[in-house]
Amino acid sequence: MKNNPILHSILILFIISSCSSNKNMNAALLTSKKMEKPTLMGQLTETFPPSANYKINDVSMDGNYLYLSFEYQASCNGKDKFEFYGTLSDASVYPPKRNVKLVIIPNGDTCRSLEYSTQIINVSELCY
Repeated sequence: MKNNPILHSILILFIISSCSSNKNMNAALLTSKKMEKPTLMGQLTETFPPSANYKINDVSMDGNYLYLSFEYQASCNGKDKFEFYGTLSDASVYPPKRNVKLVIIPNGDTCRSLEYSTQIINVSELCY
């Protein structure tokens, strides 16, 4: 089978155009995220308090802002409390590591509904 330079050129052009549109989409998402203000402030702790269960759907970082999208069993009145904690860093490894945890404190309402939430967390207090 003979190499076809026209077919190769079309294929390369298709690949390049696919990648560039994805970069533009990511840049647009990042720009829209920069406009938002944090909803939580990260806090240092030695131990994590108990939390309601949740499932993380998406995570991204932009500077000191952590964007965390998750689903959880919320109180029907919608007055659950969110907190974000980080432990002291482990300097025995390089780079130093820190455990972090989102804590959901239910309101105490016995009624539950599945909710989706995105929290913007300022993690500057947790930086080294």
